[in-house]
Amino acid sequence: MYERMKELMNICLCHRAMYGSLSASHGWAAWVTEKPEVYVPMLLLYAVLAVRG
Repeated sequence: MYERMKELMNICLCHRAMYGSLSASHGWAAWVTEKPEVYVPMLLLYAVLAVRG
């Protein structure tokens, strides 16, 4: 049981890292293209998913 929980925790951390990087890349794209209306909604969604795991 402990091994399974440890495996699930690693998956969760992996998802947090993925969503965190997606959020950062959308923030970069919003800044570079100067089109926040396009990128900020997804930035916020990915940031929430990164926090929630």
